[in-house]
Amino acid sequence: MNQFTKIIPTEHCFLVSWIQHIRCNYDCMYCPENRHNNYSPFPDFDTMCQHWKQVFEKTKHRNLPYGISFSGGEATINKDFISFIEWLSVNYGQNIAKVGITTNGSASIAYYLRLFEKLTFISVSTHSEHMSNDFLNKIKILNTYAKEHNKTAFVNVMQEYWATEQIKKIIDFCKKHDIPYSISKINYNLPGSRTWPIFKIDKQYEDRRDLELTQELIDYSNQEIDPFVDLKDNKYYNIKTTSIDNSTQLIFASSLRYLNLHRFKGWKCHAGLDRIFIAPDTSVYSAECENDFMGKLDDNSFKLFDSPQICKRETCTNNPDDLQVIKYAV
Repeated sequence: MNQFTKIIPTEHCFLVSWIQHIRCNYDCMYCPENRHNNYSPFPDFDTMCQHWKQVFEKTKHRNLPYGISFSGGEATINKDFISFIEWLSVNYGQNIAKVGITTNGSASIAYYLRLFEKLTFISVSTHSEHMSNDFLNKIKILNTYAKEHNKTAFVNVMQEYWATEQIKKIIDFCKKHDIPYSISKINYNLPGSRTWPIFKIDKQYEDRRDLELTQELIDYSNQEIDPFVDLKDNKYYNIKTTSIDNSTQLIFASSLRYLNLHRFKGWKCHAGLDRIFIAPDTSVYSAECENDFMGKLDDNSFKLFDSPQICKRETCTNNPDDLQVIKYAV
């Protein structure tokens, strides 16, 4: 039984999570085959613009500011992506409250700073198999820029079971420089994933089968990292929860999944009403959980719901947009 009866976002927006392609320049051990490869085509500038126009025309009647999040794959490797973001800012900036990207941090700092001129947040995920030596320096520079321009640089710390000590150092770095961060549990053994890491070292690859996935390694990681996750640490938050006793609390949404408090089956959810997820094939779902299919952009069949839907999933996803959408027990 969930200890909460209601979740609302601290900022009510129409939330759009958009994966435009799954091509990626990384090959992380745990990333499934439906979320990355090195050959999928990129959508071109005109296609991205047309897709957004369709989304906007079919959702603007909700009269909500937009919150748009791009991910992948790796969005920054599409040469047309930055032009699209600049076009989006010029033509729809007045309708957008927040827009950002989840990236692996592999682009140049010059690219990120140009991109950041048009974004309100950049979330950089840690992937220790590929992270460059200047990764933390990039984060520090982006954080400085963000604070100077009322934006957010965010670190999504992937809880890789072999990187426990490195994770602690990254958390210490974020705390020292006042950088918002969250720790993400990883779902291993997804289709197409490996059960061991391969580290990129000076353009060579070190195959670490000695770090083969085991429950013992996962348990050790949890033992060491769990104390860093605290619902009472609400300096950075994006939802307000209501508990069974009607008490309320401000929380960062991703913490719910980490602490296994993301079970809302049978609840009414505004996903599909105030929130959509766009897959690489232009299929539109109510959320990344794919609770409800809503049509496709490429055949113009997408249609927004006009009422909340019942959650059919055992658990919510780790996507912050899914977790912070309005939902309540019935």
